[in-house]
This record gives sequence, C-alpha cells and structure tokens, in this order.
Amino acid sequence: MGVFKGLIDSGSLDCFLDSKFVISNKLRTWEIDLLPLTLIDGTMNCYVNQVVSLPIQLPCRSLCMIKCYVTTLDGSYELVLGYNWLRE
Repeated sequence: MGVFKGLIDSGSLDCFLDSKFVISNKLRTWEIDLLPLTLIDGTMNCYVNQVVSLPIQLPCRSLCMIKCYVTTLDGSYELVLGYNWLRE
C-alpha cells in the first residue's frame, strides 16, 4: 500500500477511508448495520455500511490497527483520522 494522504480531524469521533482507495488497494471490508454519517453541524449526508481494519505504522515503528468507516471523501485525501484511533 505505501504512503498516502491523510487528514487528522480532532473534531471527528471516528476514522474514515475513501471507498476508491479501498477498491484500488483491494482492502478487505466487512459489513455493518447501516449507520448514518452525521456531520459536525448535525446534518446527515450519507450512510455507511462497511468497515476496514487498517494497519498504520507510526514513526516510532509502533503498529496500530485502526477501524475506519468506508465512505466517499472529497478527493484531497484518502484517510481521515478521528479521535477513535487514539483509543484503539
């Protein structure tokens, strides 16, 4: 997989991975119950129903497995790291 663009979003409670990135890298997903994606302003713009467990290696060489919801991101980045990756 290699290097890819990501965004750290301290306002997001969860992590998200772009659906095109998941397909192009042939990442294994699993289905979850339909979950509404609520934006910071309280509006809902879509639902997610897939999750990926993504290994992330930090600069200190520590490996973290991060649960990411699969959705369409804006194209500037493939990953959004929210608050939950710190708790896993």
